[in-house]
Amino acid sequence: MRIKNFKLAVLSILTLVLLFWGFACVQTWVAVSRTTAGDEAVRLPSSYDAGKPLMQVADEANGKPLLVEFYTNRCLRCTKVVPIVHEFAKTPVASQCFTLALVNAELAENKLFTDLFAVKEVPALFIFNPTKMKKTPVLLPPATQPPPTQAVIAQAVWQALKTNTDGAISRHCGLMVQPTNR
Repeated sequence: MRIKNFKLAVLSILTLVLLFWGFACVQTWVAVSRTTAGDEAVRLPSSYDAGKPLMQVADEANGKPLLVEFYTNRCLRCTKVVPIVHEFAKTPVASQCFTLALVNAELAENKLFTDLFAVKEVPALFIFNPTKMKKTPVLLPPATQPPPTQAVIAQAVWQALKTNTDGAISRHCGLMVQPTNR
């Protein structure tokens, strides 16, 4: 008799734990879906700007290096960093030095690129030189610090560009970091 009561007690405890866990998961899913799907201003592009494959973006870059940014729609830090990088990439000097490619690391069709670039966390930025098939990470401040400014991103991209091209980068591209040197 005691064994049946014990089994029943363990079974009811497990049921309660699973119900509580399921409820917590649903609440988290609802909160994330509200922040990513409800407001278009928060939602990021699903893959690259025009949904083009990475190698097609590289071909259209006409030999310029790519600034490849990996992100996910659920990453709160990405919602802060991606727009800053996007604005930086649109500046006249930066747009002449590299082409921006946004990669959603959550999508199955991008798994090959996330594995190839060894992306461990998002947001992750890399300078990719398609002519040499060489990738160089762009070092961002740790997630424990506030999101980087455009000047910090410019300095990090400049360092990665110099490393990726073995210093053979146009002097014009050095103008990206001029505001930080003053």
